[in-house]
Amino acid sequence: MKMSHLSGPEFGEGLTIDRDRKEARIVIEVKNFGRTPANVINVALCWWVMPKDQAAPIIPQYPKPENTDGPTAGFLVANDLFLVWKAFDGISDDHLDRINTGDETLWIYGYVDYIDVFGQWHRGGFARQYDPGRAGNNLIFVSQSGYNYDRLLKKRERNK
Repeated sequence: MKMSHLSGPEFGEGLTIDRDRKEARIVIEVKNFGRTPANVINVALCWWVMPKDQAAPIIPQYPKPENTDGPTAGFLVANDLFLVWKAFDGISDDHLDRINTGDETLWIYGYVDYIDVFGQWHRGGFARQYDPGRAGNNLIFVSQSGYNYDRLLKKRERNK
């Protein structure tokens, strides 16, 4: 199972910023790239802004999922997918100004939890950094370990 953001004429450039509403919007594709069916249990997306020179935590801190439009659970056969829409509110004008000057970085990150056909729980991580000056797709893959992954889910992480 993999999460990918969509960009293009119908979806925007990846992350769409609306300064008047102080929100950012994104469309995420959740797709089963495996050969067997899987049950998606949960999709979570969140954001944070941090100084450009600050290192991200080694282990992402995920808040509880909330306010996601579109399905966040479902049964997907091989190559099946669904779309999730998310609006992140509360991004201040000060943050947006510092993001546009390059003094701060906006991260969009999250995960998809799913159970494979063998009953094993998995989590697939997703993380991108927003680049306001980049034409076309304005979200950049985060290469730091621990943010884009597919791993077995620990029992204590289930249903959180």
